[in-house]
Amino acid sequence: MKLLYLTVPLHLSRPSSAQYLHVTKIVESWRKRHSVELWHPRGTMAKLFPLTAMLRVLKARAHGADLCYVRSTPRCFLAVAAAVAVGLPVVLEINSTIAVERMTWGGGRSIRNLVLSWLEGVVARWAWRVVTISGVMARHIAAMGVARSCITVEHNGADLCADQAKYKPPQDDERLRVGYLGASHPWHRVESLVDLVLVATKSGLDVEVHLAGEGHERFRDRLPAELQDRWQPQGVLGRDEVRGFLAGNHVNVMPHTNEYGSPIKLFEYLEVGVPVAMPDLPVIREVVDDSTALLFKNGDMAELSAKITSLFGTPGAPEEMGAKGRDLIVSRHSWSAAGSRVVTAIEKAWSSSRA
Repeated sequence: MKLLYLTVPLHLSRPSSAQYLHVTKIVESWRKRHSVELWHPRGTMAKLFPLTAMLRVLKARAHGADLCYVRSTPRCFLAVAAAVAVGLPVVLEINSTIAVERMTWGGGRSIRNLVLSWLEGVVARWAWRVVTISGVMARHIAAMGVARSCITVEHNGADLCADQAKYKPPQDDERLRVGYLGASHPWHRVESLVDLVLVATKSGLDVEVHLAGEGHERFRDRLPAELQDRWQPQGVLGRDEVRGFLAGNHVNVMPHTNEYGSPIKLFEYLEVGVPVAMPDLPVIREVVDDSTALLFKNGDMAELSAKITSLFGTPGAPEEMGAKGRDLIVSRHSWSAAGSRVVTAIEKAWSSSRA
């Protein structure tokens, strides 16, 4: 097949971002079997994205494109409409809903957000097939009026590294190192890890938090002066530094998340063979269970502290959990396997539609 992959410039503007990683890995999987043009305009064309994307779709159809793969955003409305008008099937990838995010984190049920929500539903119903990252998200998309048979669910993944170092739990005289990877998005509530330090210290658990990403320095002042050395921001890391950072921690944590996403950090955490602590939500349990991750009430640092204490108080338990978590990536959730399943699902639907 000949495919046009369409995405807004933002998704490829920062190599350290989750959007950049997801787009490049999915495109890589498509290119193993098909001809793919990745189109993400820059400069003036980027500023006029709705119009230039529509024109690019029309050009792709004129040059024999079979499919248009669109990473969903309200700005793709005209492009999808143009594809439908000229008979170019659209595969729409929906990894989150901007309208729901804005209603949750800012703006409420404003006219703007209600219009965005309506646009997302229209575009989703126009698509020939929809690809999404969780079963929870698939149910949300189905509620928009998309047939469940037209929705492919595939979680994110992680690159497998053959050079796997042996996990070492903290020694008796060593602080337990808690790691966090990512920016300070509102739904991650990174500042709640300050509470983890306070609660853990009060209960006798000797921890320090190491954070990779933007914006974490500002939370240090929320700790008493005598505990501020336990807050260790590392700044933004290059992709080649991420794995070493994660592998150097004793447990990697995400304190809070939304209810429908598939956090790339979950899979990168699992891949290094270090114990993982994640919010206990249905979307997270689509990937892990109590044997492969510490699961705690979303945002509850007291429960997280208690579970970390219990895990590291049981000889051999951290090593066992870390090994089982890595096995999930090896057996199912590598980027290579995830991307291949997406491509295979679309290939099968394509063949069936032409049988």
